[in-house]
Amino acid sequence: MPTLTHDFTESLPAPPERVFAALTDESQLTRWFAESAEIDPRAGGEFRFWGKYTCGTPARWQARQKLLRIEPPTLIEFAWPFGDGCDSEVTLTLTRDPNASGGEGTILKGRHHFPEAPATDRPLDLVDDMWRIACANLRGFLANDGDAGICLPDYSDAVPRIRPSARRRGA
Repeated sequence: MPTLTHDFTESLPAPPERVFAALTDESQLTRWFAESAEIDPRAGGEFRFWGKYTCGTPARWQARQKLLRIEPPTLIEFAWPFGDGCDSEVTLTLTRDPNASGGEGTILKGRHHFPEAPATDRPLDLVDDMWRIACANLRGFLANDGDAGICLPDYSDAVPRIRPSARRRGA
């Protein structure tokens, strides 16, 4: 199996401190990324997230993510055993966007590396789509300070398909 590395860059409408909080605070992470989360924000600490909204980690017992490095508010690096034990590491680097007015923007650079690519058809497309959805949700969460513009796909569905659904704000 070949390795797989997916690099991505996103421009976000909030300062690095705000973005870092959205990435590391359990109550915020569960509003735009995962159904459940448990975070101990220190190197070697838990960085567990799971549920139907989390690709590759649908059940709590599968959530074995660990923080490898954390440097508030600029760096988060964590191990993510993806799905049925496919090891991966994610590095998220935050820098102030020099082009944003008043320093209210962040450039997020991400890298998701798999020593062995997930055993699925088109693994790069899977990982790219997952991060595009996650980053769009993060951008919407930061811009609207809430749930507006959030699309949480149900990765637990055995038959992949797109079905619209809606939830009330705060529900």
